[in-house]
Amino acid sequence: MYRFNPTSSATPVAVNGLQGLQLGPVSTDAGGNLWVGQQQPQPSDPAAGLMVFGFQNGAETVLDPLIGTSLNPLNIDFVSAPNS
Repeated sequence: MYRFNPTSSATPVAVNGLQGLQLGPVSTDAGGNLWVGQQQPQPSDPAAGLMVFGFQNGAETVLDPLIGTSLNPLNIDFVSAPNS
């Protein structure tokens, strides 16, 4: 996975921590965070789950390195709820 600015001619930059992983579903939440699914095709691979990234000043920050899942999700859905 690469971070890039579509309005710039700058070279895309690999997102740290994702090199060599088997990635699955990708989605954003209402707060603008990126959720990336990580698959585990072989038992020796890193655990399956979800990673959450935030973005500030043109760089990503790992908010949660792994939210474990016992099953690979088919979809990632987000719901917006009004503030109380």
